[in-house]
Amino acid sequence: MRRKSPSKTPNLKPTAHIGKKGVTEAQVKEIAKQLEARVLSYVVLDRLAWLLGFTSLGLLAGS
Repeated sequence: MRRKSPSKTPNLKPTAHIGKKGVTEAQVKEIAKQLEARVLSYVVLDRLAWLLGFTSLGLLAGS
């Protein structure tokens, strides 16, 4: 089986750095809040594009 070349592999970086002691409950809540806001913004953008007459932007998996 062939391997993907390093240039074709996406360069993903973590958004939350977890230390030796783990993540606190407050950090988990903050991360969840940020993810929820990000998803909501994608939904709003997708629907706004639809209202303006564009086809779906395809930002959502189900679109």
